[in-house]
Amino acid sequence: VIENSKSIEVTLANNDTYKASLVGGDPTNDIAVLNGDDPLITMLGDGHKDTVYYDLDKYKEDYIGVYNDGAYCPKCKSKMIYNYRHYGSTGNYQCTKCDFKHPDSKYHITNVDLINGLLTIDNDYEIKLGLKSIYNAYNILATYALTRELNIKPEIIIEALNSYVIKKSNAGTKDQSYFLYSIDRNLLDKIFLKYIAL
Repeated sequence: VIENSKSIEVTLANNDTYKASLVGGDPTNDIAVLNGDDPLITMLGDGHKDTVYYDLDKYKEDYIGVYNDGAYCPKCKSKMIYNYRHYGSTGNYQCTKCDFKHPDSKYHITNVDLINGLLTIDNDYEIKLGLKSIYNAYNILATYALTRELNIKPEIIIEALNSYVIKKSNAGTKDQSYFLYSIDRNLLDKIFLKYIAL
């Protein structure tokens, strides 16, 4: 997208703009970082070798909801079975007929405590949750996985994630999805600025 650009500017979530330059790239080494707990998202990486997955280990009793999202395999349309669910169709799953199943993930939330607002990634890194929700836990893990795949040191990522403060909450309003996107953008901005400063 930016390979042949004459100039590059990066605008952060707070609207600060910086001049940037492309320091490298290799279209043969593109990867996808996907939520392995979501069968529909996992389908995007099915059959592609350059895909990295993240997931949440079982953390509580199975989710029981009104809807049966993920009842059928996105690959062959046969019945899916779940070892456990977190919400909706997310969890540990496999198809009853074809080879489609939860992938082996590279990054994991190994412990989550929503009451005290703490999560642990890969049994090593504890992070404070600004929003005590499973959705936010996934957002944080996605941010961690993406930045690790960009070879940013875990200590830099964890420090940025733990020092991030949510300034304005639109949670519970019609703007909630934008608010959660804004959190992700701000977290990534903070990590990248810290990384660039080194």
